[in-house]
Amino acid sequence: MSLTPNSGRPPDPSIGRLPRQLRGFLSATKANPEQHRCQALVGDAGTGKTAAVHSVRLALDELGMRVATHVDAGLKDYDAVVIDDGHLLPDDKLDTVATIAAAGNHTVVFACEPRHRKLALTRTLATLQRDAAPVHLEPLTREEISARLTDTTGSTAPSTLIDHIQALTGGNRGFVDAAIAAIHGSAGGSPKTVAKAVERAMRERLYALDESEVATVLLCSLRIAIGTAELISVLGASPSEAEQLIDSARCTGLIDGPAEWSERVYSAAVGVIGHQRRYEIESSLLANRLEQGPLSGPLALQLASHGIADPQLVPTLLDAAAGAKPTQATAFYDAAARISSETVRTRLLAAESRACAGDLTGATRTVDSLWDNLSDGTRPLAVRIVASASAIRGNARRASELYCWLAHTSGVDDVMAAAVHVSIGNTAAGRKALEDSGAPAQNPPHTRAAVDRLVLEGLVESIDAPASNALNTLMRASALERGTAATTTPDRSAAMAATLAIHLGKLPKARAVLAQHSVDDIPPLHRVRHQLLLAWVTLFEGDVAAASAQLDRLGQSTMHLRDQLSRGGLRVALARRSGDFGELRSAWEAVQEPLSEYSVDLCGLLPIGEIWVAAARLQVLDELAPTLEQLQELLSNLGNPPSWSASMHWYGVHAAIAGDSPSELVPHAQALAEAARTSPYAATLARAGRVWIHMLGGNIDPADVETAARGLADVGHSWDGSRLASQAALYSSDSRVASTMLQLARSLRTHQNPVTETSDAPAPQSPAAQLSEREREVVSLLLLGITYKDIGDRLFISAKTVEHHVARIRRRIGANSRAEMLSVLRAMQADSEP
Repeated sequence: MSLTPNSGRPPDPSIGRLPRQLRGFLSATKANPEQHRCQALVGDAGTGKTAAVHSVRLALDELGMRVATHVDAGLKDYDAVVIDDGHLLPDDKLDTVATIAAAGNHTVVFACEPRHRKLALTRTLATLQRDAAPVHLEPLTREEISARLTDTTGSTAPSTLIDHIQALTGGNRGFVDAAIAAIHGSAGGSPKTVAKAVERAMRERLYALDESEVATVLLCSLRIAIGTAELISVLGASPSEAEQLIDSARCTGLIDGPAEWSERVYSAAVGVIGHQRRYEIESSLLANRLEQGPLSGPLALQLASHGIADPQLVPTLLDAAAGAKPTQATAFYDAAARISSETVRTRLLAAESRACAGDLTGATRTVDSLWDNLSDGTRPLAVRIVASASAIRGNARRASELYCWLAHTSGVDDVMAAAVHVSIGNTAAGRKALEDSGAPAQNPPHTRAAVDRLVLEGLVESIDAPASNALNTLMRASALERGTAATTTPDRSAAMAATLAIHLGKLPKARAVLAQHSVDDIPPLHRVRHQLLLAWVTLFEGDVAAASAQLDRLGQSTMHLRDQLSRGGLRVALARRSGDFGELRSAWEAVQEPLSEYSVDLCGLLPIGEIWVAAARLQVLDELAPTLEQLQELLSNLGNPPSWSASMHWYGVHAAIAGDSPSELVPHAQALAEAARTSPYAATLARAGRVWIHMLGGNIDPADVETAARGLADVGHSWDGSRLASQAALYSSDSRVASTMLQLARSLRTHQNPVTETSDAPAPQSPAAQLSEREREVVSLLLLGITYKDIGDRLFISAKTVEHHVARIRRRIGANSRAEMLSVLRAMQADSEP
């Protein structure tokens, strides 16, 4: 057949979008039509082979070449041979194409799928590579999809739509065209409409295959290695048929995509082959894999999710769940629960996995549905899940009650239960559990039991023994827990060690124990607490800005009540240190809901201490009375151990100062003095408390103030030390003493912050140097006792503007009150005088 040249036809616009190598072939042919060349195009179904062949044929026709599209007759009247779907030719025709290419009397363009097991096709492709390597047609890129969509719709598509199309189609040209048609045909097309159009296109492609080919695609969509042995066993194919099926499946453009793509292909294949046939295929696959050895966890999960309820899947599912992260383990446990004979236990394991993943509501709902079906063997796990959830939700007393119920009904009282009892003040239960756990029956060898016992030891030691012993024990528990499988616990050992370290003023150890655990290694249930504790450590290290940034990074993270209280207390602490009264009130109001619902335990002491001081500053201590009663009851039941009570008495000192109630300060100072006999940390706080009392009474010894302030900074209270020094400046009538104290206050407020400047960086400016010229003018008039209105009249600005200037001045010099600001400004003025 000969095509009549048509030089008047406009050029085909699709030529510009052909692969670069194919455009080069056409350019070379145009430059020298008499020199015959060969070019192969190889690509899976839907990659655009037919469209490319059509464009090439038109281009050769434009050059006046006579083009044949078959090899059935003699070709002496033709200049070129252009073949599409060459993989469908019988072997003798493929050999003819190879002969034509080898003779070199015709230009040959040959498009086919990469059927590697078809030997005649392989020979032909080898011959066609005489002039150039085959052009491999690849999936469309984002840019190509965008251009194609713009050509069709006439407008530029948003990037989100391009991403959606690429994810749905994998860049396969046939599916991209189906998606674009859906968009163009429905004036925009919703994501659901586009997805349905792509699924229909997938089914149409599958309908073009025979039943065995569809079954092969379905097996491949399970994302497992499929070879001829599997197809022989599962589909009953012969060895040669199995090879051809694998070859055919690989060329459909439907396999080897990401997980979501494979799921869509699986759904389309089931729609074509039917659920009954799908069940037969997957059941046969299960039998085949079990004959070969253990199943993989993902395959077992897929088969169970597809309704293959074979009990032989359960061990694989449980093993896979035990080694998976919590967010993945839940799916394995849920699948096992549907087909397990031990449904109750398996559902409890699924609930525990759900809890570790952060879904306490779903976990406790599952356990609640199982209470009536629990046995002595499953009751401990159920109680552990719900008790841990209760503690994390801020109700450790409820957790303790649950463990007491378990001990009464099943005679089980493990070390985790004892740790919960201790956390709410029942030290006797902790001591008894430690004695009992020495027996082999009560001391199982697995790592979780060892971690629990160390945690209990550490808690009891924090009450009965030197604090350093307790902290070392908890840090050993943290090291042992690192890398263990996720289980539901009221708290992580690292968090408990860090909490105690903060209460002891040992910030380097607190940061070190938290740094041992990366966020990804911590179950989602405890991640927020871990990050909040890091922010608390940063705050006590003196870097208020960094602590605020760490808190901001948590954003809208899901938080249970205990974490909500910790976040609220941290915001109160930041507001108190910034000296912003309005922000302090806002933070106080925001924390009221979690505070009112929280049952005080050892985990919540830090935020409650900060809230206590804020309540005194805001003159609302009566609203905090119930919480303070619980706090005092807890510490009293524990015997007021310095490890935990010293920091609380220090907060009491500050609450008395903030509330301008010196008489209420004395009991806390006395308690610190008593604790100082056994606790170096308490001794530091007691010394600072005495200095503060003397200062409030007008007796200021600069040396004592400096010793106390630096001591506070050394145990993680640099802000308190700075405040002690600045208040000493405020109360001092000697300008030189006031100046010295202010310099000390500034150094303590900055010396613990990370240093990022190079060694030759300029020294930080003094507060006076940071003031603008206008602000210095305001300061000079302010110190003369002139009102805002009169200052405004002198400087020709409004009284409101003066107020804004004063607020900025106060922030820049770090003053916490108007009185402190005036004292600082007077000292700055004295420093500047000769």
